[in-house]
Amino acid sequence: MIRISEVAERYSSAFFQVVQSEGLLDKVADDFLRLDRMLTSKTGELTQVLANPVIRKRELENFLEALSKKMSLQPLTANLLRLMARRRRTKVLHQVILHFSQLLKEERGESTVDVITHKTIDEKQSNSLKKALKSKTGREITLHTKIDKSLLGGIVIRYESYVLDYSLRHKLSELKHQLEGLS
Repeated sequence: MIRISEVAERYSSAFFQVVQSEGLLDKVADDFLRLDRMLTSKTGELTQVLANPVIRKRELENFLEALSKKMSLQPLTANLLRLMARRRRTKVLHQVILHFSQLLKEERGESTVDVITHKTIDEKQSNSLKKALKSKTGREITLHTKIDKSLLGGIVIRYESYVLDYSLRHKLSELKHQLEGLS
């Protein structure tokens, strides 16, 4: 998980409030989704440009203005990019987008839960898990699943700061420690 810097939190929190008051949360979320795809692309060209200290502020502003027009970004999104370029904060744009997404999920009552299993879970298991988690959290759940063969079986659930480890690997480790304590 990426740690969000204080600078990114300040930018995204303030921007979120403005966007929310203008009623543009969905449209800006779409802008951010498209921008983030570019930032996290395999080539990483946009990330390199935004983090490059050699590029002058004015050149960076012009580049981001052209990018905003080409992508048909919302005026508020374009203004944020321009402000970040002027203040040399574009290298934290990805973090701003991530934090904005977190704020949006909170606003909508949604949560993302990481689920790690030994093998792929089917749709029925996924829906059952979502339902159980929703009843515990009171929030709509999005599952991010990952396969880890080293678990040997079972499941690990990560939600916010909680980790529920019901894996066979964990159970065997606990048993090993208990047996070592007996000798």
